[in-house]
Amino acid sequence: SLFVAEEDLIFSSGLFSFLAQLHPLLFEDDSLWCISAWNDYSLAPFASDVSSVLRSSWFSGRAWMVTLRRIREELLPNWSLQQRWRPL
Repeated sequence: SLFVAEEDLIFSSGLFSFLAQLHPLLFEDDSLWCISAWNDYSLAPFASDVSSVLRSSWFSGRAWMVTLRRIREELLPNWSLQQRWRPL
């Protein structure tokens, strides 16, 4: 698997422990595209519950983990070498 993150993020001390616990799900559930610990909304009932994990259809793009199979089979074949990336 690959962990992708923007260079300006500051990680919590539990980030990699969190990702390691959820890593097996990437292989067990094919409908799960990636795992991210980013939460823009920090919903109070869930942010303080260490046993709760939410599934979302929204992709944060800030820090996420994906399998190499997804990269090889879905990302790379659709990656445009002509695409120009511009900073926001």
